[in-house]
Amino acid sequence: VIQRGTNANGEFVRFADGTQICTQVVGSPSNSADTTWTFPAQFVTATGLSVHVTGRTGSDAIIGSARPPSTASVAFNAFNTSGARTTAAVSLLAMGRWF
Repeated sequence: VIQRGTNANGEFVRFADGTQICTQVVGSPSNSADTTWTFPAQFVTATGLSVHVTGRTGSDAIIGSARPPSTASVAFNAFNTSGARTTAAVSLLAMGRWF
């Protein structure tokens, strides 16, 4: 590990091989529109950038989806199994390159 940081947008770690991983827990995403996550550290390119949205509820299944990311942010949604947007907490993870 060569750098680790935390700010209001989550946590990030940067490795010497150029890999960057960003994480954040969002307690209540919008149930009426996309929610935007601004990454805690910017990526160098959106090409190959992978974003994962995972539900954090013990009672309902949550399906997460993310729009194509930019180097600085991504819009995402959380849905219940009926297909309706939900405000259930989600974990966010983005992996890509920082150089």
